[in-house]
Amino acid sequence: MALKLFRQGYLKVEAPHFWAENYYAAADAIARIEGRTVYLSLDRQGLDAQQ
Repeated sequence: MALKLFRQGYLKVEAPHFWAENYYAAADAIARIEGRTVYLSLDRQGLDAQQ
């Protein structure tokens, strides 16, 4: 997975609470960008499966 993220690019999704885990989404998981907001095509379970 790390090699895929390195090759394709990634986005770090920071958890809203300090005790929660941060996630990394591959560039192909980005659905759209509006202003300063990024929308992913995956939900949390999808991000877990991607890891």
